[in-house]
Amino acid sequence: MPASVRSARELVRETLRLHGLDSGVAQVIVSELAANAVRHARTDFTVGVTVGDVVRIEVADGEVTLEGLEPGWRPERFGEEAEAGAEPGWPKRTRLESFGLRLVDAFADRWGVDLVPTGKRVWCELDAGSLVPSRAGRSGESARR
Repeated sequence: MPASVRSARELVRETLRLHGLDSGVAQVIVSELAANAVRHARTDFTVGVTVGDVVRIEVADGEVTLEGLEPGWRPERFGEEAEAGAEPGWPKRTRLESFGLRLVDAFADRWGVDLVPTGKRVWCELDAGSLVPSRAGRSGESARR
């Protein structure tokens, strides 16, 4: 269990480094998710990282309710509503404080929130092919388009 946002970032960086993947975008995402756990849930949190064709990052905390969100809620609905010309349906609690989630939404290929018996789990997925370091070998760069 990471003790801080910094240690969550280090876990993601090291895991992706071991797989030869650039971790810049993933570090931004896990930083935002872990910071939200610290700020809003105010409970211990755990971070999970799995790597395959998809890199999945999960941050779980002990907050057992989500104001304005239903179990199984998926942020993809926001994109569909926005495409239809409607106001995106960000939950009331995050309307003014949603910058971090908007970063996650912009950088992740997919993400969502699941309620679990012990709280909630916020997850995101990045296509691993988009995290291959550039041929120039510049540190901190990603091949994401």
